[in-house]
Amino acid sequence: MDIPSTLTDIANLALTSIGEDTITSIDAETARARKVRVVLYQNIREVQRLIDWPELRVRKTLTQHASMLTDTIYKYLLPTNFLEVISTDDDINWFLQDSYFCTGSSTADITYKKYSQEPSEWSADLVEMVYRKVAVSIAPLLTENPQWMQTASAIYDRVEQRCITKTQNRKKNIKRYSFNSELVHKRLYNGRYPYYSR
Repeated sequence: MDIPSTLTDIANLALTSIGEDTITSIDAETARARKVRVVLYQNIREVQRLIDWPELRVRKTLTQHASMLTDTIYKYLLPTNFLEVISTDDDINWFLQDSYFCTGSSTADITYKKYSQEPSEWSADLVEMVYRKVAVSIAPLLTENPQWMQTASAIYDRVEQRCITKTQNRKKNIKRYSFNSELVHKRLYNGRYPYYSR
């Protein structure tokens, strides 16, 4: 399979996976392209929200808005590609209101998940989950064969479960690595190498 680099590629992967003909462009004014467009962008957003995709993580210092929400709450501008907050650098209380990041802190460094419509930025897992999700959504619109619909749904469920498990395992490994790194540091350097400073 060629590496998909456009949304048309994603659409065509979805179409061929349910036995349908491909399209020349996702923006084409054909019935088939319009049916894919109806579900494509929402499906991308849903899949990107579902999992903590490493390739969609962005760390950013937010810019303060000229006005404050209240006398003690600052408003910060969110990036245009913002999807959701993953974490903040400091242990600060925050909330979202009217598309602003609001906090009592005079600085706001966050790690957020971006919304991406560029398949060239996506991992192979994200590509597969998106086009499988699109296939499930367009199958009832394009095919009358219930077997295609059932197959598309079953495959998507398997891919989703595999990707969720992968993410959970990655997080466990990160925690284990962080814990072990601290443990190794304590064993090797505390009191044994006085010239070493952290």
